[in-house]
Amino acid sequence: MTTPPEIPLSFTFSDIPHTFLRGNRALILLKDQEGKYVLGCKNVYPNGIYRLAGGGIEAGEDPQTAACRELEEELGITREHMKELATLVLTLNSPKQSVHIKLHLFTTTLEAGETLHPSDDLDGVMHLSREEMNALVDRFYDLQDVSDFKWSHYGKVYGRVHEIALELA
Repeated sequence: MTTPPEIPLSFTFSDIPHTFLRGNRALILLKDQEGKYVLGCKNVYPNGIYRLAGGGIEAGEDPQTAACRELEEELGITREHMKELATLVLTLNSPKQSVHIKLHLFTTTLEAGETLHPSDDLDGVMHLSREEMNALVDRFYDLQDVSDFKWSHYGKVYGRVHEIALELA
């Protein structure tokens, strides 16, 4: 079994949004039977922004276990194991602090007969073609700040994360 690559990424911001202070995460690039990518929707996101399934890695939890737990919690899909594509090693710098987090990127495909059961943490799911995923990446990069959140910072990081996920898929 080969070790997935570690991909270093560095970003510099005027300040680091609180969402990046939550620690390491496991993210899942899920494909449906038609080859489309399954992403989660939340009403708090700007219009047209969706994200990979996943979330935080709990204390003492390994990334694989976290990915399987998050997939079940968010979409009701059970897996014992998923292929790890890469570990994105993020360094986020601001004048006040430097934050280091790891995003472990996994992939799996829905099996015939499996049904998604989105949790109440999501406001829905989207099934996007590769072209639609590329357009999503562009929308991440184009995000603008609002008074209470630096969406441009979020978009800069997660645009690159989704772009890398597509490159590795």
